[in-house]
Amino acid sequence: MFERLMKYLCRLGINYEVQDKTTAFDFQINSAVGKWNCLLSLQTAAGIGFYSTLLAPVPRQKHPQMALFLMYLNNQQLFGNFELDLKTGDVRFKTYLDLETQDFAEHLLDRTMLRNVTTMERYFPQIMQIIKAA
Repeated sequence: MFERLMKYLCRLGINYEVQDKTTAFDFQINSAVGKWNCLLSLQTAAGIGFYSTLLAPVPRQKHPQMALFLMYLNNQQLFGNFELDLKTGDVRFKTYLDLETQDFAEHLLDRTMLRNVTTMERYFPQIMQIIKAA
């Protein structure tokens, strides 16, 4: 599966770094609204996790406000969810492709990644506004 994902990312023209000894691919998205990191992670044969992580951590004093905002956003999500890492202040959006119930197909990964990136792009300005507000 790792080699298939490598070829897939190459076909898309994504420059990536391999993380965690052949279990994850790390790359960056440059969008009109900003930049963030992405991680495509193999979860054994069970599935593939796709994470978008903001480059700017949430300051500790803004954790409560951000947690409430992300909870509000998650209430509206059918596919994927936002996470706030309380140790690092990282904000992530996670989507998952379940491979226990279906075979791997590139179009399914396309949809999973597209949902993830477009959701992060949609809420990026609001999340960054909370992080940068005085």
